[in-house]
Amino acid sequence: MKKQILYWLIAIWSCGLVGITQAQFSASEWQSINAGGHVLSIDYSADGRYMAMATSQKYFIYNKKMQIIWQYTRSGSGAGGHVSLSPKGRYLAFGNYRSDGDIGILDIASQQIILTINAHRHGVIGLAFTPDERYLASSDYSPVFKIWNIAGRSTSPVQTISRHKQYVLDLAFTADGQHLISSSEDNSLIIWGFNNGRCLEKQTIAPWGHDIYAIAISPDGKYLAAGGQHNAVKIWQMQSGRATFLQDLSITSIPIRDMAFSPDSKYLAALGSGKKVHVWGKRGNSFAQSATLQMPSAGLFAMNYAVDFSQDGNYLAAGGTASTMKVWSLNGVSGNVGPIAQEGPSSGNLSRLDLLIGNDNNDNSPPETNRREVERIPPTVRITQPTDFLTTREKKIILKGTATDNAGVYEVLVDGEEVDLQRSGEFVAEVKLAIGSNTVRVKVVDKNGNITEKQLTIIRQERAQIVDVDINIPKGRTSRPNAVAVVIGNKNYNAQDIPAVEFAHRDAEIMKRYLIDAFGYREVNIIYELDAGKSVFERVFGIASDHRGQLYNYIKEGVSDVFVFYSGHGAPHVESGKTFFVPVDADPQTIHLNGYSVETMYTNLGKLPAKSITVSVDACFSGFSERGSLIQNISPAMLVVENPVMTRDNMWVFSAAQNNQVSSWYAEMKHGLFTYFFLKGLQGSADSNNDRKITTGEMKSYLSENVPHLARRLNSREQNPQSMGQNPARELVNY
Repeated sequence: MKKQILYWLIAIWSCGLVGITQAQFSASEWQSINAGGHVLSIDYSADGRYMAMATSQKYFIYNKKMQIIWQYTRSGSGAGGHVSLSPKGRYLAFGNYRSDGDIGILDIASQQIILTINAHRHGVIGLAFTPDERYLASSDYSPVFKIWNIAGRSTSPVQTISRHKQYVLDLAFTADGQHLISSSEDNSLIIWGFNNGRCLEKQTIAPWGHDIYAIAISPDGKYLAAGGQHNAVKIWQMQSGRATFLQDLSITSIPIRDMAFSPDSKYLAALGSGKKVHVWGKRGNSFAQSATLQMPSAGLFAMNYAVDFSQDGNYLAAGGTASTMKVWSLNGVSGNVGPIAQEGPSSGNLSRLDLLIGNDNNDNSPPETNRREVERIPPTVRITQPTDFLTTREKKIILKGTATDNAGVYEVLVDGEEVDLQRSGEFVAEVKLAIGSNTVRVKVVDKNGNITEKQLTIIRQERAQIVDVDINIPKGRTSRPNAVAVVIGNKNYNAQDIPAVEFAHRDAEIMKRYLIDAFGYREVNIIYELDAGKSVFERVFGIASDHRGQLYNYIKEGVSDVFVFYSGHGAPHVESGKTFFVPVDADPQTIHLNGYSVETMYTNLGKLPAKSITVSVDACFSGFSERGSLIQNISPAMLVVENPVMTRDNMWVFSAAQNNQVSSWYAEMKHGLFTYFFLKGLQGSADSNNDRKITTGEMKSYLSENVPHLARRLNSREQNPQSMGQNPARELVNY
């Protein structure tokens, strides 16, 4: 009898092992939660007790049962909105607490704000706690990130790092707390040694020629993943703070906005544009596609910003512009088996790297025998005026900055000439400029001979500026005698409180030239309207009950290509979330009554018997513009705006921005920012393979690479152009 029981127990144990070894990743939807705004950030605590979420309107903390235990309405109005739970579940750090750039630290147990840090000038986009919860790293839309002593409740940074050349987009600590990785739109990842709140650069990686939006480190510390404006997620193996390239994971949902490893380090999830979460599983020493999870629809354009695994391995959460957080119940993922975070600095002998890093002001000074190593830390220099890239017509500019160093700054040189340095560290220099590009070099030397150098580019333009996209329009090799276009530029509006769209007429005029010269359209087939009222929209595109307007009458069935361009205001109906073009005789307060519905236009275009349809819209539908609000008492963050759905496979739509963003102007080039780069792309800059053809896919990539970057640089805000269609190989121009 005892033998039978023993055999029975062995059999059960063996079956259990088989079940464990054969378990495969699978996911079934557990909950869909209405977030009430775009989901911007999701983070599970390492102890598994909490999940935090940031939306375009609020911050939330959920318990394991997905019950809200704390929430806070956002105060900041700018871009950004990020949350980070400390690993042991004690604190929540969240950006834009009182205003843009502020960081709030919440004690979760007492639900009290214990620390407010005036950290940055712009919206916070990166936050990461050390595993021991002593320090926090943060970044905004600038090339700088900072380290804060949370344990010491300090509101002054322990260290400010300005190694990156462009915005620092993501930050992550290794599970042992010994390394920090930063990523940037300057196409670099930097691995930093980290000790007592200070960073020392160990390795710089430039994986591709695009922005790096998201990074993830596996909990076991063996893998580093990065994604962004590239058609692959890259994986490196990590060992002793060094990364060795492992493989590319092909993906089409670019740009990648967020990634997360499962707690057992066996799976990697990534998401971005589109409606999918991609999951890869570890197979030996590489990763292979395991699953694709469907996200909620956000209409015409979908962008997902946040994804994370729960630390018990039971759930995966994701969200984006659909204003829904979706949570899947998982199978085949085990709980966290990575290194356990230490309570404080690691014990044992300090490495040479540790000695170089030194301690912050809240800890004991390093031993006397190590003082020479600590003094190798280079000085810090910050240029406060101008920005790192400036275009001007002036013959000279005033350069201002600050230089600091623990041991003391010895001298500051600008283009090799010493400038006066104040006790505060401030310095000022006059810089003369030649016509064209000028590289200005700033060199700071401390008293121990350590050197930090920065450089910035300043372009001096001729006063009689020629806009490059307005000339040298390529001559297309394809004639389209039956093609039909509609070009509308709405600049001047009847209502005095509606600001003019400064460059709308110029946008329309130059677009018409491109249609004739580059596309091969006949001028008689271009319906050209400036300052169009509602009756013009209805005459051209028809009405909801009848699509047969002027455009329909111009088309030769099955033969005509159609191109529609609009530059002007757009606005939402706040209650319904529907979007409208703003005719010059409309009132945005009652836009649902006197505007022209975007949905109606796309629906009517879908009924046209055309060969192909291309739409290019330089307008935003947030109700805001470069010169102020069109609708009273709203902000873009309040909007939950629907995107109309395309109804034709042969339709391709390019739009200037997401519906809750502002469409910027490029005043220097006298065009809307989106229109400028659309024309620049048609001029040849979008021709990535140099075959003298511009396809819809090439244009999509070119706009995504250039518009967001310059919008942040010019206006410190987000503008993400939207491009949607079924055939990325469809030819726009051939020259």
